[in-house]
Amino acid sequence: MLSCSLRDTTVNATSSSYWMIGTLLYIATNPIRSHLQQLICPSIANYISNIENPVIMNVSLNEILPAHIRDVINTADSSLFYRLTSIIVEEKHILIVTEINWKRSFENNGISYANVSMKWNNEDRIITWIDDAALNDFLNQIDWNFQWMEETIAVTSPVIPLSSREFLSTLCTSCYFLLNVWANGSPILTATNGTVVLEKRDRLNLRVVNPDKNVTSVFVSMFLSVTAQLRPVIDSGTLRTLVQLLDTNVVMESGAFPPSWSFFVQDLIKGMITEMMWPEMRKQIEKLTYSEGIRLATSCGIDPQNTEILIGEGRLGFSTTLNLQSLQPQQCLKDLKSALPNAAKLFPK
Repeated sequence: MLSCSLRDTTVNATSSSYWMIGTLLYIATNPIRSHLQQLICPSIANYISNIENPVIMNVSLNEILPAHIRDVINTADSSLFYRLTSIIVEEKHILIVTEINWKRSFENNGISYANVSMKWNNEDRIITWIDDAALNDFLNQIDWNFQWMEETIAVTSPVIPLSSREFLSTLCTSCYFLLNVWANGSPILTATNGTVVLEKRDRLNLRVVNPDKNVTSVFVSMFLSVTAQLRPVIDSGTLRTLVQLLDTNVVMESGAFPPSWSFFVQDLIKGMITEMMWPEMRKQIEKLTYSEGIRLATSCGIDPQNTEILIGEGRLGFSTTLNLQSLQPQQCLKDLKSALPNAAKLFPK
């Protein structure tokens, strides 16, 4: 059952131009104040009760994303559907929870939809949380089927482990490797233990080229999984993210060597991953997420200099001081669009 009560209410109604009206308003102040709860609470209770059957609303990605990010979305008319699920109001505390989904249907089938929540702890500070599942749902809207790396590697290159380098150079000193790497499905973000873990999957093809004989053959083909740690921070009003490699896993698909040579092949590939592939991947990511970063906008009614990143279990968020005098909704949307990194650098076509 819904309940509503007002405490320490004050009504001050006057008229400086007409003394008679001012007197009548003064006389009516006490009755209005005593009946304020009966006048306002039913409306509040009725509004909140409607949340039990909330209206599903949607926003088009065309409205909130810049063109260079919309270009990598699977469908041009993607829309994000959302509905308000709960409001909790206490003294100097408001909590609003919203469910979001990429499909219009919010079925009551026990499925837990991703949530976005906002909480005011006092007059001027707000905390916003978003489930990591919601971020992964957004990543799933991107077409992760593109080649992001092509490199030529001489068999004498220092990125190849010394033992493998010596072995290969005795076979063919003029030979080189041609490495191609494709994204293989959407990456997965997980917020846990106060950190953000990124799992990225790729498909790797390594061919050996003999220019003397003009011959190319598949050296090895495999699936690669990389696990990295993301460390987001707010630096002087700009969101920056550092990336650190945690683990790699290789699943062989085909190769030019017998199974007994698997140790040699894995040693070679691991060296290429740690010495060349990962630094290139990290450079591409950090160029956008750290060097450029995402500049926070004062037009959104916040103080960028007094904002911090929060990491919970299964959710990410931020805490910031409100500055509503500078709030300009339309300009805020424009500033956020312009601050987002150019996706063409990460998602080549």
